[in-house]
Amino acid sequence: MLKHKYKDLINMNVIQEEVKNRLLTFYLYWILLIFVFGHNKIMNMKIYHLSQKIVYRNILNNLKHNPY
Repeated sequence: MLKHKYKDLINMNVIQEEVKNRLLTFYLYWILLIFVFGHNKIMNMKIYHLSQKIVYRNILNNLKHNPY
């Protein structure tokens, strides 16, 4: 009887460890995904701003060279 209970407790511990490990890996994957996509978004924003600046500069130069 006592042995049986102990066995169940050990099994519970093993299951808890498994669940903990799975949750940890899940969270790690999520953090990684968020980091990667967040980084890409930031990079895209930077590139977008750069292209905006270049376009703006070109328009200004064109206006300087041939005023209407």
